[in-house]
This record gives sequence, structure tokens and C-alpha cells, in this order.
Amino acid sequence: MRPSNAELLESIAQALEDQVGPLVQDQWAASTLRSAVQLLRHVAIRGVREPGLLAEDRADVRSVLEAVRARLAGAGLPELEHAVTTALGVAAREPADAAAAAGCDDACLSKGAQRDGQQQQRQKSEGGVREQGANFGGSVQFGFG
Repeated sequence: MRPSNAELLESIAQALEDQVGPLVQDQWAASTLRSAVQLLRHVAIRGVREPGLLAEDRADVRSVLEAVRARLAGAGLPELEHAVTTALGVAAREPADAAAAAGCDDACLSKGAQRDGQQQQRQKSEGGVREQGANFGGSVQFGFG
């Protein structure tokens, strides 16, 4: 589809730079405009490259989690081992599918908040912070293909 998102963003940045920039007299406003133009250009480039980079990142994280799972086997940390195994079992999302990624983010954040609330309740009922176990405090889960 033409123009592409990158082309649209670049043309917006260029129009702001060429047509609005020369008319801005205030230094602060001119600086803000220059920053906005650079951010538009950054997003244009990022949008084109992001799906591939996300796929590479996902593969790297999967590799690390597989190594962690192997080292955790029999280490006496069943909650952490279960969390790693669960993360490895989450279905991969297509990196370019923004709606699916946002839905996964929302679901993961919701699960994390729920888990964190349960953990706080458990700690309160136990009279403080547990001495054993590992709490990494994150609420993000990854999906790998």
C-alpha cells in the first residue's frame, strides 16, 4: 500500500521541518519541533525494522529461558521452574500483529497484577516477606514460537 507508513511519517516530518520550522520564533518551541521531527523519523525507521528485530529478540530470550530451565531442573525452586516452563509454552505472537501483541500485553499485565496482589496477600498472612523462593517482580510473560 502506498504511501507506506514510513513514507507518510517522513513526509509529515519534512513538512513540519520545511513549512513550520522557519516560522517558529520561540527557541523552546523550535527545539520541541525539532525533537518531534526526529521522533517521527525514528518511528518511520523503527516501524519497518521492528518485526524482524522482535523476532530476533524473541529467539534470544527463548534460548536464555531454555538454558535457565535446564539449570533449574532439580534446583529446588519449583515456582521459578514453573514460571520459566510456562513462559516457554506461551504461543508466539506474530511481531507485526499489533492488535495481538497489545492483547497479549494487556492479558500479561492483568495476570501479573493479579499474581502480585495474591503474593502480597500471602506475605501479609505469613507475617512478612518469605525468606525462601524467588520473586523477580515482573509481570510480563513472553510467547515463543
